[in-house]
Amino acid sequence: MPNRGKRFSSLEELIDFLKGDDLNEREPSAGYTCVEFVKDFINRAQAKGYCDVFFYSLSGENMKRFKEALSSIKIEKKREGRVEIRDYSNFITSENVGHAVVKTTVGEIEVIIDPQIDVVLALEGFSVLYEGEILYDN
Repeated sequence: MPNRGKRFSSLEELIDFLKGDDLNEREPSAGYTCVEFVKDFINRAQAKGYCDVFFYSLSGENMKRFKEALSSIKIEKKREGRVEIRDYSNFITSENVGHAVVKTTVGEIEVIIDPQIDVVLALEGFSVLYEGEILYDN
């Protein structure tokens, strides 16, 4: 197998990369969609030496499983002395529309990353490996 560059050796290494990167703070728009998020993520990862990062398109059954995985995530946010429970319910509205994400390998596990929200899922089974961080206000 040819050397394709550096890989994320652990989930912790990938999470550190995500936390150190600010791409998820960018607002999506008609001119900056999931496709542009993925392209920018790949460029940023490659600039750091990670070459095992690829464009991956979700549709059909995989899109449905992706949406189900996101709906299982609830994140506590402390704000102004109180705790709010936030989720990704407004993020993906239909499994009938495709969605672009990043595919990579962490150790020996294939994962997908949504660079808009930094969620990491195992490609097999769509189990949540990292819940990301909800930055928007409800």
